Amino acid sequence: DARSIGFLEVSDGCTGFARALIIANALLDSKAASRVHITCAEKYSQFYDDRQESVSPIFSDAISITTLSGGGRNHVLGHAFLNTFEDSHVICIDRNENGSDGLKMEGARVLAWALREVPKVVSKLLGEHGLSVKDIDSWYVHQGSKIVVETLLESLGVGSLDNFTAAHLGNTVSSTIPIALSDSGSILREPFIAKGYSVILGFGVGLSIIAILLEVTS
Repeated sequence: DARSIGFLEVSDGCTGFARALIIANALLDSKAASRVHITCAEKYSQFYDDRQESVSPIFSDAISITTLSGGGRNHVLGHAFLNTFEDSHVICIDRNENGSDGLKMEGARVLAWALREVPKVVSKLLGEHGLSVKDIDSWYVHQGSKIVVETLLESLGVGSLDNFTAAHLGNTVSSTIPIALSDSGSILREPFIAKGYSVILGFGVGLSIIAILLEVTS
């Protein structure tokens, strides 16, 4: 019955999946919904051309759909977030001199911001649950770029793991984490996330950061 189906749009860029997951979890926990579909879809290629070397080798287009239902093995224990809107101009859709919209990114400033702020958000989240980085069994990190992912995780103390998985796809914005979850499920031959504690970490356009702590039970 179409009358029992609701729609909610979340325009949140690179943290879109994480934001939608928090909302979906609340809907399922409250019994306001029995099933939630998270659809992520961005077409950033319309905002740049191949001559823009600061963005064209990094971004690509994708659509992903993730279905969630209550009572499963994945439990959201908590989340932490940060928005620094005053610096959002370092990665944004801006009006070009020819009057069209274009993607602009100051890569060095985005990296510096991520290295400065993401560890604080992760530390806050884990501290609230009496955990540390070494207690986390798996990390599902927004695939911004190889240098961002590897440098950031090294700063968190997770640098020994191979967490950049999107070399063949590029930065697909809100779809990077669902794609990483799907890829890990294929490798593990089980439903996406391994047993134990996991962190889902989104950051980027906004500028915004969302970290989600999951516990996956058997």
